[in-house]
Amino acid sequence: MFLVFMQTRLKPDINKTVLVPTTLNRVIIFVGHQDSIEVIGSENHRKFRRSNHWKDVNEADVKMFFAHLIVMGIVRKSNFAKYWSKNDLSCTSFFGKYMSRNKFQLMYWNLHLADSVTSNKSDPLWRLRPFIKMCDDNFRHLYKPGPNLSLDEATCNFRGRLSFKCYNPRKPNKHHIRIFEVGESETGYIVGFEVYTGTKSESVSVANCLDKNCTRTTKLVIGLLQKSDLLNKGHRVYFDNYYTSVELLEELYFKETYAAGTCRKSRKDLPPAVISSKLKRRGDCIYRRRDTVLALKWFDKREVLMLSTIHEATQSQVKCNNPNNRDPFRADVIRDYTNFMMGIDLSDQLIGNYNFVRRGVKWWRKLMFHFFALILHNSYVLFKKYSQTKMSHEAYNEAIAKYLINISHAHLTSPNRQPANGSKGDESRLFGRHFPTKIPPKENVKRSTPQRNCSVCNLLPADFEKLGYVYEKLPRKSTSYWCRFCNRAMCLEPCFEVYHTKKNFKEQIMLIRNRKE
Repeated sequence: MFLVFMQTRLKPDINKTVLVPTTLNRVIIFVGHQDSIEVIGSENHRKFRRSNHWKDVNEADVKMFFAHLIVMGIVRKSNFAKYWSKNDLSCTSFFGKYMSRNKFQLMYWNLHLADSVTSNKSDPLWRLRPFIKMCDDNFRHLYKPGPNLSLDEATCNFRGRLSFKCYNPRKPNKHHIRIFEVGESETGYIVGFEVYTGTKSESVSVANCLDKNCTRTTKLVIGLLQKSDLLNKGHRVYFDNYYTSVELLEELYFKETYAAGTCRKSRKDLPPAVISSKLKRRGDCIYRRRDTVLALKWFDKREVLMLSTIHEATQSQVKCNNPNNRDPFRADVIRDYTNFMMGIDLSDQLIGNYNFVRRGVKWWRKLMFHFFALILHNSYVLFKKYSQTKMSHEAYNEAIAKYLINISHAHLTSPNRQPANGSKGDESRLFGRHFPTKIPPKENVKRSTPQRNCSVCNLLPADFEKLGYVYEKLPRKSTSYWCRFCNRAMCLEPCFEVYHTKKNFKEQIMLIRNRKE
């Protein structure tokens, strides 16, 4: 029984009892009096709650949980329940073999990444801060990117209520959480990132700019590169017109970092000759330079305005089909921008191919899964660069899932525990490679050869009833052997052979025991 008091519009002189049917097939009784409502919960529904079956998890459980998430990114289904479905048309044998649906959903619902007692609640990302810090440190220290970088924004789809949620109708995900990312142009490896939480984001506050009155966009780029340890190393950074300005390029130049990007006409300090010029022919271009910053306007299908501290005022001929049967000239800054601006887009594309983010009201959970997919993407980039083995992205994710399963499968359950799907007749026992091995001893136990009750020949009264036999009490048998793959303790003779070769192994064991006994 529990009491909940809330404001109501019931008149003071009304005593009222209302029966409300719910989607959980139970009835809640609301008893209202004056300005309070007493909610009396039915005891019947509590017996069947999944939370009653909660068991503490360990490191192996968590690895198995994330292995299932990776497989869900490869095998797409509409909801979690369908992954464990036994329907012949849509059944996937992997799900239920190592982890039950109830255990997976309990871990999914109770997943937390920060301590709510000791965390700093003033931080908008306090629920994810330890995980974000771990990703940020590892991305920066494990790999040093090449000279060409791209800086752009990525999105994590979220339509719920959130103070720093953004809306952009031009994005594939119109309602989203914005993430500023900087990565290597050629491979798409993400070196650093910053989650947008409002005007006072972390990168803006830590930016060390020469001009203290510079714009927030300039502080954002400087702060993100500074936090990612990419300044003063001679990198060349490419970004779009949201960030590009003369002020930003000058700041980066004095920090030994060179940049180029498209620019908006409304930016300050642009040369009037470039802005006011009207270009009509394809390939026409106009240049102006002030100190270290080169400004140009180039015409293809429309006018393109760009700024750069990397390039000179040069053009190169490009071969392409056009109505005039001639090869147009293209500015070198346009060519390099087209080649090196694709790093973040490449990362988003590879992450989206095998994304396992699901609909939900918890924004931090979706963002955590987005960063976990980013971890897989970065690891795949490093695998392609340093490994001599060629492997597709899908095959790589499968290999990671198999690795997590192999290192955690032996520690998840006790030797005599039933399979995760609860089915003693699981047909996976009839296939594969099964070998009898000694049951490993537990820690801090003196007995070196532990024994367990045989899970095959120790039949229950319900087994006799299902098979149509009269219950007969038989002596229990114990064994020191088990099948590591099936997680079952069983006798060497005849239980091991019968269990792995007979579909109806219970009936066969019953006949064998009745003959011998």
